[in-house]
Amino acid sequence: MAAPTIAVADRMHPTPELCTIHQVVPGESITAIALAAGRNPLEVAQINPHITNWDLIYPGDQIALDCRPAPVAAEVPPVESQSMPIDGAELPLPPALPTLDRMAINGALTPQAVVAVLYDAGFRGNALITMAAVCQAESAAKPDAVGDEHLTDDKWGPSYGLCQIRSLHAERGTGSTRDGEALVDPVFNGWAAYAISGSGTNFDPWTCFRTAWWLEHVETMRAAATELGLLEGQ
Repeated sequence: MAAPTIAVADRMHPTPELCTIHQVVPGESITAIALAAGRNPLEVAQINPHITNWDLIYPGDQIALDCRPAPVAAEVPPVESQSMPIDGAELPLPPALPTLDRMAINGALTPQAVVAVLYDAGFRGNALITMAAVCQAESAAKPDAVGDEHLTDDKWGPSYGLCQIRSLHAERGTGSTRDGEALVDPVFNGWAAYAISGSGTNFDPWTCFRTAWWLEHVETMRAAATELGLLEGQ
């Protein structure tokens, strides 16, 4: 039976959207649900702001997929208030985070942008700091960085993007972790790094980790993560 389509309105989408809804069953995760639907896990998380912890979803939870704007009969008037009533109380909306293009200097992401991207990909605690320092050492935090071109062959392509993920010719255009076309997107690149690192448990695939070049960036990345409150409670 096809998944139901319902109208959804929330803080991220004040205009109702038509969304395909998946109901969580035991043993599922956001990542597994997204991949089974052919979606990027980060995109699925972004259209489900009610799921604040990817590690805490329960059977019966509803996950929205493939949202699109619902038709409206009239123009929606501008929102005059920066808060919205919820169950009779008025709660302030969270501040808007700067977009990545506003967190870059001369084509390189700021340390705050690097740790934010990797946090959204799933890295936490020491793994977040380690991966951020490795990415800084590998690419100088430049999403368009291309490396290891001298190592390309019939199977392997260059390394791309923020975390310098080695590409595979066979995966180009597939949306998989080693898709060279997709890896220039820092958000996708962070997600690929999380997958390749075994959810932040193995950094040996990166030369800069094995050679310890990443260590000089640790304190900078720790300060950036602390500034954004990404290490609270850890």
